[in-house]
Amino acid sequence: DWSVITNVGPVHLEHFESVEAIAREKAVLVESTSEDGLVFLETDGKSFEILAAAVKGEMVTVSAASDADYSYAGSSGETVTISETASGESCEIKLTLPGEHILFDAALAAAVARRKGVEWDAIASALSAYRPLSMRWEVSEHSGVTLINDAYNANPMSMRASINAFAGQDYSGKKCLVLGDMLELGHAAVEEHRLLGSWLAGKGISVLVAVGEQARDIAATAEGQCDQVVSVDAAGDAAAALEGVVTAGDAVLFKGSRGVRLEDAVASLSKSINDSQ
Repeated sequence: DWSVITNVGPVHLEHFESVEAIAREKAVLVESTSEDGLVFLETDGKSFEILAAAVKGEMVTVSAASDADYSYAGSSGETVTISETASGESCEIKLTLPGEHILFDAALAAAVARRKGVEWDAIASALSAYRPLSMRWEVSEHSGVTLINDAYNANPMSMRASINAFAGQDYSGKKCLVLGDMLELGHAAVEEHRLLGSWLAGKGISVLVAVGEQARDIAATAEGQCDQVVSVDAAGDAAAALEGVVTAGDAVLFKGSRGVRLEDAVASLSKSINDSQ
């Protein structure tokens, strides 16, 4: 009865020939939504027109601009102000996770809740109390070293969103990345990994550890963008590459596809840091 499309991007390109093809596949969900139902869409995305054309009933729009049913503005990791055009009401909400993408997620969730009749104070309370599931921005600290396990999965969009959120954090020491292969990209794999490496320029990353065969292409174009770049074959080797490199005040973000099992690197590095104290 209700459909929500969060985003469309270069994911699972091994099975789809283009991002447009992915958008058309997601539009099947929209087409299948009842004429009496609701479809929630982001107007800022490049695929909006494809998705909107498939709407049979009412469409509810969310945007960072002011010409949507629900608009939002805020600062990463702090607060978001969500405005409802129909009522003229708005609500400022404290968020628990960093990242520009989280602002949109919060606005989209609020839009769905509002159309179900949920009051603003209940929405604000729920979003401000939100805690992610395991391996989704899971933060732990070990002898002053902050480890962020965001390794549930990865694709070009989520990699950039996560790294941007990480780069925006204020740590007293070095910022280090452990990035694994982005799998299922098919014909786009080499280009997407190379683009990610060059994209790291100016992000303030001191150390990059690339894990896996495809991630070597990240490392190849990240040379010069980071102070230190290392390539390893498997997750177990990543912790060894960081031993003696990370010290109190440093932070490490782990991000990669499920098949790389970077959670093993998190566990190994955690144990190594704890054992050294």
